[in-house]
Amino acid sequence: MKKKQYTSVTFIKALLLTIVLGLLAYIIDVPVIRISLIGMTLVLGAISHGMMSQLQEADHMDQK
Repeated sequence: MKKKQYTSVTFIKALLLTIVLGLLAYIIDVPVIRISLIGMTLVLGAISHGMMSQLQEADHMDQK
C-alpha cells in the first residue's frame, strides 16, 4: 500500500472515531465521562486536521 493511501485511510479512521466519540459525549449524561470524551474528541480532531494538512501538502508537492 502506498504511503499516501495509508495516510488517507488513517485519516478517515481518525475522523470516524472523532465523530463516534462526539456522539457518545452527547449521549452520555455522566459529567466525568462526558468531559473525558470531549477531550479525546478534541485531540482526535486536532490530529485529523494535522493529517489533512499533510495530505494537502503532499498533493501540492506531487503536482509540482
